[in-house]
Amino acid sequence: MTPTLAQVLPLAIGASFSPSGLLLVIGILSSKGKPRRKALAFLLGSTLLLLVAGLVVLLVLRSSVQASPRSHRVSAIIDIALGLIIVMVVARSVLAKKTDKPVKRERKVPYGLVGFSFMLVNTSTLVLYIAAAKIIAEQGHGLPGSAILLTIIIVVTMSMIALPVLIAYALPQRSERMLKPVSSWLSKHGSQVANAYFMLMAIYLLVRGIRLLG
Repeated sequence: MTPTLAQVLPLAIGASFSPSGLLLVIGILSSKGKPRRKALAFLLGSTLLLLVAGLVVLLVLRSSVQASPRSHRVSAIIDIALGLIIVMVVARSVLAKKTDKPVKRERKVPYGLVGFSFMLVNTSTLVLYIAAAKIIAEQGHGLPGSAILLTIIIVVTMSMIALPVLIAYALPQRSERMLKPVSSWLSKHGSQVANAYFMLMAIYLLVRGIRLLG
């Protein structure tokens, strides 16, 4: 199980880089009316999406890859496809024009659903997470081992956007002052750092896929 963990951890760490998610969580924590509860609901919704996606990969992809007489070729094609998706996401992020910040709306929002929806469209995070889950599915560790590995990559993937919520609960009086410089730095540099890491992960997936094809 340790070799598999060594393969999936870089992907899970890459998936955790979500400047937009972190800024969104900090924004929720700055809102009125039980902000910590809203942020926690957002995290639970995001985690639920990852859990569902991970289970789909483990149950469906695992059986299809292992049943194929050319399982290495199938796995390679999936890796290359995921790598190309990451390249396109980074290209879109680099080329996209910055827009004005959206106007905050004062209305009741099901923040669990917001978190679920956000993770569903958070392509860079979701693709790397699926790539990690795919590796777990390929290894055939059995239900207990696969469940442990899946739990680990979910925790790692959620770690970045969960940190402000943990700080808000642990240090409610100081959290806003602590998170303000983080939010400022991410607004300026978060996308560049994330894109650089995403490109490294895309190269990793492409190289892995090409090697399997060879």
